Amino acid sequence: MSRVVDVDTDGKLWVGASERGLMSYDGSKWETYEIESISSSLFSQGVKVDEGDGTVWSAMSNGMGEGFGYIDPEGWHSVSLASESFRDATGDSFSSLAIADDGCKWMGLYGGRVCRFINTDDYQVIDLSDREPSEMSTCWSNDVHAGPDARMWVACHHSIYAIGANGDVEETHIPLGDEDGEITCFLHDGDAIWIGTSKGGLLRWESGQLGRVNLSAGVVEITMKPDDSDAPAYDVTGRRVESVVPGNIYIKAGRKFVAH
Repeated sequence: MSRVVDVDTDGKLWVGASERGLMSYDGSKWETYEIESISSSLFSQGVKVDEGDGTVWSAMSNGMGEGFGYIDPEGWHSVSLASESFRDATGDSFSSLAIADDGCKWMGLYGGRVCRFINTDDYQVIDLSDREPSEMSTCWSNDVHAGPDARMWVACHHSIYAIGANGDVEETHIPLGDEDGEITCFLHDGDAIWIGTSKGGLLRWESGQLGRVNLSAGVVEITMKPDDSDAPAYDVTGRRVESVVPGNIYIKAGRKFVAH
């Protein structure tokens, strides 16, 4: 199961997957980089290329000592196995990964936390919220990005957090409904924040207003199969119609179509 991808400075595609570890594709062949403690419960949640030196980093859930590390020409190197204190502080299970402009690695953690990593002797675990621990104890920091304003941005539950250089955290609460679930991914384009949710929604947050993006807007044509032509047509309220009006939506043989 391929989950995350990135492209390195040589144009090689890197894929993070479950069960297989990490893979790369150079345009002609695939190569798999097995990780010793790999198991069916290990999922790569982030693959990012450090453009400064070309090193490929990966963060995984259910790490079992291999949750965070990097690949270089010599193979896979586990940072988690190299530092017991780092492994204990992070839980060795990660939900997202980003690399800031200064080269720091940022990983989303369980319990509404995020980790800023320079090396095994220089890292910081940051709580996103000062709420009671019980409110954030079951929340993953699902996505993290370097924002357009030199801050790091993190999505967790129903909020997006911006973290400044001095570690201060600013929360933006997104008024999601039950039909949305929680925020799983986002992108800040400098003007608006585009938000993906766990129940398949795509939202746009700008100037304190939440808009919903109609994913069906990309449909350019809907046609019926020839053998459905004699089936009765119904409007969207379920009433049978004898004739259709171009541009309106109808149901025929269990399928929706736009009359034309």
